[in-house]
Amino acid sequence: MKVIGKLGLAFAVVFVLLQCMRPTIPSKPAVAELQAPAYIHQILEKSCYSCHSDGRRLAWFDEIQPGYWLVRKDILTAREHLDFSTLGSKPAATQKATLYEAVNMIQLGAMPLPRFTALHPEARVLSAELAELKVYLSPWAPLQEPSTVSGGTQAPELAGKKPSTLLENAARNGMVSPSIRRSRDGSL
Repeated sequence: MKVIGKLGLAFAVVFVLLQCMRPTIPSKPAVAELQAPAYIHQILEKSCYSCHSDGRRLAWFDEIQPGYWLVRKDILTAREHLDFSTLGSKPAATQKATLYEAVNMIQLGAMPLPRFTALHPEARVLSAELAELKVYLSPWAPLQEPSTVSGGTQAPELAGKKPSTLLENAARNGMVSPSIRRSRDGSL
């Protein structure tokens, strides 16, 4: 019994000492954030900013060692790939291309990391939110923000229009290739 007590005490001492060894996660004010509508920022802040910006939010259990080291490593790696705090300093086309790549990673299920969403379910990207991101990134995206973030993705000027009408308008403006038009309606 004395051996178990000594092991428990040793474990407690090591655990307390581990809490003292805390490398920092660098954080600085945002230099230039992504230039996007407010509803896009809301989605990204909820699901992406914890790891991919300087505006990180750690849960209480993320602060406990040795888990903190894993979280720190994930955040630093995430910022190397995509940092929303500095993305706005790049040209608008680069910003959209970077966001397009991020949306593809979300659609593939690679982001947010499954181990992250297991402990942080609020970071999941809902299908409606993913659809809003896709509409924003589409070349024929509406210029106005949708009336509600969770209620739908259509801007007021698009309400009541059929998707085929939107595709036809995009084709007339040269934003859809002839092969897509042909497969849609059988004509050029």
